[in-house]
Amino acid sequence: MVNTKVKSTDVKDKAMYSELDTFLSDDSHKIKQLSKGEIVEGEIVSINNGVIVVDVGFKSEGIIAGKELKSEILDWTKLSVGDKILVYVVKPEDDKGQLVLSIRRTQQASAWLALENAKKSNEVVEATVVESNNGGLIVEIGKGIRGFIPTSQLDATRVYANGVRQVGKDISSRVQKRLNTLIGESIKTRIIELDREKNRIILSEKMVTQAKDLEKIYPKEEWWKINRYFVLYGRYDFKIDLDLEIDIVKE
Repeated sequence: MVNTKVKSTDVKDKAMYSELDTFLSDDSHKIKQLSKGEIVEGEIVSINNGVIVVDVGFKSEGIIAGKELKSEILDWTKLSVGDKILVYVVKPEDDKGQLVLSIRRTQQASAWLALENAKKSNEVVEATVVESNNGGLIVEIGKGIRGFIPTSQLDATRVYANGVRQVGKDISSRVQKRLNTLIGESIKTRIIELDREKNRIILSEKMVTQAKDLEKIYPKEEWWKINRYFVLYGRYDFKIDLDLEIDIVKE
């Protein structure tokens, strides 16, 4: 006679393996793999002596301390244990095996992303002049993010008297004086070049002011390309290949 009785241990083993399979298939139990530059959400575990400990689901809790606590959009002194915040991964693991996080860089990363989108869509970007030098203007275009407007990319009326290019021995000093008077002013610009890795942003006021004239003559999808060529090469005397070929006549 065949013994069809199932051992209780077999049933228990099957139940155990079933529970194990369920556990392993549940992503909530998996440890996150983090990379430098990621922005993730975490929960504050403790705040003590200017150090915030945050649980982001990594193998170890992360810390935020020193300058990485400073942010113009989030006052860390008003945070409490249990609060959920977005943090930037500075180092997945430092020399001590500690996960290093930042509140400050979360703000900067968000600002860079907004600027990248502005460049793609050719949006006008407001820039505030903070410094001037022989080459042009240093401007602030986001919280803690600076860019540069070369003198050649400024509207001529800002640089030369009556908006007419001048020559002479003392022209450089006169231009510099005019640039110095622009500190604190807000200028409408478009982004010519943006490189986050090199922390480099080049802007142009001409791409805004010249566009106002071009859009009166050409459809928007055409004058944008024409204006960009003018800004980069400083002339209109060329034939540009658009959907329609357009001859640009010298001024």
